[in-house]
Amino acid sequence: MTKKVKKSKDSKTSATFASYEEAEKAKKDLTASLGKARDEFRAFLKDNGLKNGKDYSGDKKHGKMFNTLQGNISSLEEQRAAAIKYTKENKKAKAPKERNTKYVYPDDVMNADDVSLAKKQYRTKIRGKANRAGVSVDEYLQDPGKYDEQAKKKTKEKKSSEKSSKAEKPSKKKGKKEKVKEKPEKEEKKSSKKPSKKKKKTED
Repeated sequence: MTKKVKKSKDSKTSATFASYEEAEKAKKDLTASLGKARDEFRAFLKDNGLKNGKDYSGDKKHGKMFNTLQGNISSLEEQRAAAIKYTKENKKAKAPKERNTKYVYPDDVMNADDVSLAKKQYRTKIRGKANRAGVSVDEYLQDPGKYDEQAKKKTKEKKSSEKSSKAEKPSKKKGKKEKVKEKPEKEEKKSSKKPSKKKKKTED
């Protein structure tokens, strides 16, 4: 007859923890301990030429050590399962993010057919303006007119810089055309030299 594996005294199927953090820490520690216990059990089987999955609890030579290692693994598995169960049951709900930004919606937004959609579009519009001005939404809402003027100035500066860069580009193209024109003159010189060689041959 095979001996029944005795459960360790430390195993607790309904373990209690003082807090969620304690259970979470216990879960991590038990996972690490369980991995080591399984490695130790596999090494025991390999060193003694035993097959994995076969019951050696009643073996005269290896039964005692087999039962000890198996009991340790079972105990750790139960403790970890209890810790996982506790963390799931006592998981802290994430607090919703508080929105500090307060939008003051104009009348056309509040009187729209779909108010929620109109509000969303308005917020998107304000965020875009704040982004173009290079400030936060809260800063923009403090003085919208001031930052709108700054944004307009930036766009004008960009346009003027783009125009100046475009004006410089044609001058480079003209220089390339002049270089291309120089090539036919060289070809004419080469063609003028060739006939002279032919004349010398005929004179000889």
